[in-house]
Amino acid sequence: MSGKDDARGKGSGTLDREELGQRLHDTVSQSLTGIYLKATVLARSADKTCPELAKELTELSKLIHQAVGELHELVNELRPGTKE
Repeated sequence: MSGKDDARGKGSGTLDREELGQRLHDTVSQSLTGIYLKATVLARSADKTCPELAKELTELSKLIHQAVGELHELVNELRPGTKE
């Protein structure tokens, strides 16, 4: 085993969960938030010129917002001490 493996030892599952949660937050969550903001801006822009498109973009924004919320819940569950 390497020194890094030794340092993780028995608690490696906890460390791995924390690390995974942080990575999910730093990558997927931030990307989804960016897409959500872009879709929201596009919906507002399209509202006057193409109401049907604006409606679809608004629905897309809602779905993305829901996905971000679900991801945050999953990330919180990965943190130590948050098991139910």
